[in-house]
Amino acid sequence: MSEAFGSPAPGIALSAAPTLPQKPGPLHQVEFVVEIVGPKSVPASAAAALLRAEWQGPLGYPRVWVMAPQDTVWQPLTTSVTGSYDSLVLTWPYIGAEGHLTSRSAITLAGTAERFAAGVQRRALTMPPPNDVDQAVRAVRDVVERLDIGVGISVEFARAVAEEPLWRTAMELGLNLNGQGEFVWGDPAQVTVVPLNEPMQYTLGAVRAGRQHEGITAGFSTPQAVDPFLSLRAALHIADEYAKRFQGLVFGDGGEPLTPKVRAEYEQNLTAAVAAFTQVGLVSGSAEAVRLFGE
Repeated sequence: MSEAFGSPAPGIALSAAPTLPQKPGPLHQVEFVVEIVGPKSVPASAAAALLRAEWQGPLGYPRVWVMAPQDTVWQPLTTSVTGSYDSLVLTWPYIGAEGHLTSRSAITLAGTAERFAAGVQRRALTMPPPNDVDQAVRAVRDVVERLDIGVGISVEFARAVAEEPLWRTAMELGLNLNGQGEFVWGDPAQVTVVPLNEPMQYTLGAVRAGRQHEGITAGFSTPQAVDPFLSLRAALHIADEYAKRFQGLVFGDGGEPLTPKVRAEYEQNLTAAVAAFTQVGLVSGSAEAVRLFGE
């Protein structure tokens, strides 16, 4: 669909965004984990029951990971009823979109998992013990509150610009349109570009209707960026290109003009943020960071 508006242009197109392989399986740093352990293999038909409503609801809709005898890495559980599994684990985020886990809720989840485990002649091993979940949640929440750092760079155009040339600029920059109506650099997005004004999405309907925009915002989540410094430079490049094409002014998060001094401060702030991630044992762009900050 977006390809009809052009393609990456030599000289201004961004290089490929960095990626970091997302390891499958439990993320002990940011999740409550229950492993169904025991000497007997778990039939796939029995494990598949965990995806049905009678277990999903009481278990609070966990992620379920398995390893078959031939596997070397965790795989998401499927509805397949063929074969068996040597390893089976359920995970819940300490902090999620619908709230946070508590020791009390972890005790309930562990008890439900134990009932399932008994049915396959295994037992439920919790990590950490449910009584320690409140403490783990407090530690994770502290990290989120201190390190949920977003970067946003805005461009205000001299006059309103129709949506179509904004699409063409995005294509020339090497951006792609995602399912939410945002132009993105990389998958998962390392920089996201949205209209400055509501509604903050791009649509073909808006192109046909000739909708106009006052500007754009290019931004990213520092914890979710594989390389925050590359994301910053890409966001600046995007903003500068839109500003040049549409006679715009570039502004920072606080609404201040993005002078060379302010740009240098962004780099310094990112250096401090990355150091803070390292201090708490997090790697930006990792599966743990995406699970904690992106969901």
